[in-house]
This record gives sequence, structure tokens and C-alpha cells, in this order.
Amino acid sequence: MLKVNPQDIREKNNVPSPTLTWTNQPLGSTVTANDNGSPLVALDQPIAGFRLTQQARKQLRTFLDPPNLNGNDWRRLAQELQVDRYINYFATKPSPTEHILDLWEARHRDSSAITDLLNILRMMGREDAAMVLEKEAGSWL
Repeated sequence: MLKVNPQDIREKNNVPSPTLTWTNQPLGSTVTANDNGSPLVALDQPIAGFRLTQQARKQLRTFLDPPNLNGNDWRRLAQELQVDRYINYFATKPSPTEHILDLWEARHRDSSAITDLLNILRMMGREDAAMVLEKEAGSWL
């Protein structure tokens, strides 16, 4: 959050020099006034969410795109991520997993999303795919 604090403003040639601080808050802004009626503005910084690298996506496609006799392939991933209503669309694509991951990333931008995906892959019995995420996520977990 970008904060302009009236106590930290120094007047030099009638030009204020604000002190800026950052905190991790949702995107937005707030305008208030101090005792003198001067505006105070708080602008939030955007929060960067986790995104899979192309290398990780490629490995996940390799593991999840081929049909699996146990049923724990891209179709099960779509069910677990609650996007199985689009399963017929995904089936027409060269890599259904790629499109499922695109939709997942668009819908889940918070930092806990990677942990949720990792847990889903483990629940599916896909330790191979889960290990890709563990290597990829590192400090996000």
C-alpha cells in the first residue's frame, strides 16, 4: 500500500515530500483528510500470484494429457478443479491439460492456489505431477 503520511511530509519551498511505504494489501485506493483538511491517499500495490513456468506446464501436459487406465488424467483434473462442464471443449484440443491450467490460473490468483493444485494432484494419485509442482513452487509452498 502506498501511504502518504502527513507527519512525514516535509515542506521545502512549499513542495511536500511524502514518505512512501509498501504493504501487501488488495488492489484499491483510499482518500481521507487530516485535521488540516489536506488529502491523504493510500494506493495499494497489486499482489503477484503464482504462475506456472512453461517447463512445468510441459511436464504436466506430458503426465496428464495421455489417457490413463486409472482415470487420473486430465479428465479427473478437470473434475477436481470443477471445470468438467467444459470437458468436451478440452477434448478437442491438442493439450487438454494446457487449457485446464489456463482456466485454473485465470480463476485462482491467490498464493494458496498452488497448494490447492498440489493437493488435488496428490489426491488423484499423481505423485509425478505433484513433484513437478513441488520443484516449481519452492518457497510458495
